[in-house]
Amino acid sequence: WWNYTGIIQDFYLEAAPPLWVVRADVHIPDTSGDILVDVVLHNSGDQSQKGTLSLQAYTTDPNAPGWLSDPNPSAIKAASVGEPISMEIRLEPSQALVLPDVQLTIPNPQLWTPENPILYVLDASLETNNDSDTFMTQFGIRTLDTSGYQWLVNDQPYFMAGIARHEEWPDSGRTATWEKILADLEMIQAHNANFVRTAHYPNHPYTYLLTDRLGLLAAVEIPVWQYGPDEFTAQEQRQIADQMWREMILMGSNRPSIILWSMHNESQDVPERQEYIERLTADYEQHLQDGRLLMQSAAADRGGPNDPTQAELEIAGWTMYFGVFYGEDYADDSHAFLMEAHTAYPEKPILITEYGIWSKGGNSSKQRQVELFDALFPVFFKASAWREERQLNPDGYIGGITWWAMFDWYTAHTREQTMGLYDMNRVEAKPIAESVAEAYATWDRDQP
Repeated sequence: WWNYTGIIQDFYLEAAPPLWVVRADVHIPDTSGDILVDVVLHNSGDQSQKGTLSLQAYTTDPNAPGWLSDPNPSAIKAASVGEPISMEIRLEPSQALVLPDVQLTIPNPQLWTPENPILYVLDASLETNNDSDTFMTQFGIRTLDTSGYQWLVNDQPYFMAGIARHEEWPDSGRTATWEKILADLEMIQAHNANFVRTAHYPNHPYTYLLTDRLGLLAAVEIPVWQYGPDEFTAQEQRQIADQMWREMILMGSNRPSIILWSMHNESQDVPERQEYIERLTADYEQHLQDGRLLMQSAAADRGGPNDPTQAELEIAGWTMYFGVFYGEDYADDSHAFLMEAHTAYPEKPILITEYGIWSKGGNSSKQRQVELFDALFPVFFKASAWREERQLNPDGYIGGITWWAMFDWYTAHTREQTMGLYDMNRVEAKPIAESVAEAYATWDRDQP
């Protein structure tokens, strides 16, 4: 991608009283409606502070004017649900306090699914004698799991028909707005995708508020891209990647649409990668566990189908460019790789995190995009865990595929990269766009 400099996204200063609610992280252990909330409070003043903390859940209204126009949870909040929780608290000067596992119950909960993205709002309010502070966040009730090669959302199997997206526009670079992000995501859904990989870096937070409200599943990744031994060694010493890992997870902790945390993209097949994955996995299990699944986006030619680092993760993820960057044949080489990968990891869903080719330059063309797709899709479909008419495939083991990408974008090494279904202006639909949309309709649960 292109590395811009300076301040490229919104920033703000928040005015708050000395005793304030920093964040409230909602954890969904199951679909019963019993939720657990970790509340973080801070006394930024120089005197002891005491007050009353109250937590209340609310339903939301998907027909509210603000559903697709206002990021604030208050814009979609409807009726209160369940009993509120209140407690007296006291903090000393400069003290931060974590109240873990505060339990709330939502009677007869409605579950968040891609077809029916039902959300709730949590209101955490703190009252003192002189001031008050309120923190609100949207959340959804849903669970994630795997069962063999099946990928489960609320214990129901799903196939991830995916399209990736770079956060990039020709007129504003990576400076995003709510309206631009919404338009992009609606275009992705219009091509029958139910899953979006948001490139190699966490996107603007609005992205995931909108995937929540639109019902798009999402994978989020930190920008650890094509690392080798030197880069991994530097990260072990400096641990900037570790910090980004934590920041990414805390940023998206309440977003039901986010189902995957990804650690890197296409790094080299070196021992340092194994150590890095083990370190981030341990940090997640010990400090950050939020019920999501962990993955990497390994390159098919860097570690191969028997890549031992995949053993650490619930999902086996590879980028696949046979016949493009390596190998000789789109279909035959991909099929051989997938069969061997399934033999190596028979109890893991396989996610193809990228496939595609550019539409101009480098001996490629718009028609070659279609030729690649027409050759690869039957291979993927034959091994997909879910077939048409909502039928499970007993011989399938692929849990999802991801075309790279929805729109063209800028890169540091090629300037404009043309692997998109559309040009960067979001105007010209290449022939491949129709091919993908038609094929992905196979997995559209809203189809009759």
